[in-house]
Amino acid sequence: MKNGLAENCELNKQSIHFMQIPSFDEDLINEDIEKSVKRMQNAIETGRTIRDKVNISMKYPLRTVKLVEADPTILESFKTLEKYIKEELNCFNLELLSQEDDFIQYTADPENRMMGQAFGKAYDKNLKKAISSLTSDQIRTYIASGSIEVNGKNITNGMLKVNKSFKKEYAESKKWDCASSMLSSVMLDTEMDEELNQIGLAREVINRIQRLRKTSGISIEDQIEVFFEIEGEKLAPVIEKHSEKVVSVTKMPFLALNERQSHAILIGETEFAHPDNEAEKVKLTICLAAPSFDEAKLQASFADQFKDSPSFVNDLKSFVLLHDA
Repeated sequence: MKNGLAENCELNKQSIHFMQIPSFDEDLINEDIEKSVKRMQNAIETGRTIRDKVNISMKYPLRTVKLVEADPTILESFKTLEKYIKEELNCFNLELLSQEDDFIQYTADPENRMMGQAFGKAYDKNLKKAISSLTSDQIRTYIASGSIEVNGKNITNGMLKVNKSFKKEYAESKKWDCASSMLSSVMLDTEMDEELNQIGLAREVINRIQRLRKTSGISIEDQIEVFFEIEGEKLAPVIEKHSEKVVSVTKMPFLALNERQSHAILIGETEFAHPDNEAEKVKLTICLAAPSFDEAKLQASFADQFKDSPSFVNDLKSFVLLHDA
């Protein structure tokens, strides 16, 4: 960013560490945006907790994430931040559901110490039973207003511990894995199919290439090539279908090992084994990019001209390789 600043700009300093911490303008603070981002972060954290629970790596995409929320304003904020939610949870689709009562149940437990201090002997079995019978609508009202009247007693903020959870039919669903907090209720479609698995496996291969590039000390200016060799059958369709994606992400040619030039200089090797069968693997080799020679064209271009020097073509190739190193 420094390179884009004018020489006389007050922000153009040798280092950010030489600058004073700027004062902030409270008028610029937008609490609605802060709340929206906080809810988004909570939804993402909740979704990742679900992924951890069912042991699905973030490299493997999922079809759909559903967010359940009764408040239309909150749903709209999720819609505004849809791009980030889908990217951070690696899901293709986001669905927003407003029928909270169809999915979520609210329950409330009394905070015994506070209730006892406030009501004394009036905090009896009848009051406890009435609290346990509060409906989701009543509990939402308590959350919104900070108080609710139960059996003639005014129960205020902090006296109840509110819980949100998915109803049994969703909590035990085979297709959907769910988790809820006071800021978000998240459902992930965790059913994996062949397409999703292949995308995930391709990302595993990309990850191995990037790690090898990093550990090999390759700079971004280095001209290199990646070669693959497949053992078994499971990973062959992955490489065939997603090789262009590998090239796009790694910014390097991705070629079959038999295309490697014999004079190519080896930089490093690694491999990725299929998680279901370690015998099924793809071996990855990184080499400095090497010139390739079209033997037929070389012979056609120079053989007749240099009949007295039959080794000319080979000498030419050696010269090119010497100056390419």
